[in-house]
Amino acid sequence: MRRFLYTVLYCTGIVFLALLPFVLLLRGAAFLIQTYGYHAWTALYCGSFLPFILLFVYVQAISRKILGRGGMSKSILKGKAMVAGLLLLGFWGYILLSFSGGHAKTETVRQEFQMLHPFLRVGVGMVLLVDRSLVVTDVSRTPEAYQAMGLPSLHRSLHYTQPDGYVHAIDLRTSGRNEVRNWLLEFFLRWAGFQTLRHVGTADHLHVSLP
Repeated sequence: MRRFLYTVLYCTGIVFLALLPFVLLLRGAAFLIQTYGYHAWTALYCGSFLPFILLFVYVQAISRKILGRGGMSKSILKGKAMVAGLLLLGFWGYILLSFSGGHAKTETVRQEFQMLHPFLRVGVGMVLLVDRSLVVTDVSRTPEAYQAMGLPSLHRSLHYTQPDGYVHAIDLRTSGRNEVRNWLLEFFLRWAGFQTLRHVGTADHLHVSLP
C-alpha cells in the first residue's frame, strides 16, 4: 500500500511539474494585461519568459541527474537554453494545432473556436495535453440562441462577443464522462486561473470563463 501511494504521489508530482510552466505563462500574462494593459497575444508572448526560465531549470536538473552533465560553460548553457526554447516552441505549436473537429460538438463550434479569447484557447490546449477526449459543446451565443434552447435571453453573457472582439466563455462536455475526470478538469482550470461553473442548461456541462 505504501509503495502504491508513493507511486501515485510521484506521478502526481511529475504531472504538476510538467504543467507548472504553462500555468505560469497564463498567470504572468494575466498580470501584464491587468497591470499594464497589454494586448492578449502580446501578454502571452511576454509571459513566456517565466516558463522559459523554469524549463531551462528542468533541463539543467535532468542533465545533471541523468546524464551527469551539469556544467556551466557558455556553450553548454547555450545548448540547454536552446532545448528549453524548443520545448516552449513545441508547446505553442501544439496549442495552435491541437484543436480539431474531433474536439468540437459541431462544425459551427469548431469555426467559432477562433473567436475565443486567447487565454481560453491556451487553457483548452493545456487540457488537451492530458485529456484527448475533451469536447467543446458551445462557444459563441446570441440572445436568439438562448431562446432557441428554451432559456431566458441574458442581457450580458460572456458567450456574447465582448468589446475586445473575443468571446470570454466556453462550455465543455461533462455528461457521459467519469466524474473523477470531470473533477480533475475543473480543478486544473481553476488552478490555471479560470472561473468554472458546473451546471445544467440544456445538458450537463462545465462553463469556463475569464476571471
